[in-house]
Amino acid sequence: MPDDLDGSVREQAIEKLKNSNSEISATEELNDNYHIGPYYLMVNVFGKNT
Repeated sequence: MPDDLDGSVREQAIEKLKNSNSEISATEELNDNYHIGPYYLMVNVFGKNT
């Protein structure tokens, strides 16, 4: 998560990602390999390819 996000926005985003990953893990056909991680955020949300 980028450090320049407002504290409350950052915490909300982290909580939503944790909830999403929990739902992914709870889905029978999926596992941890399908979790949303930092690379997805950097490329798809923040437009950085580092």
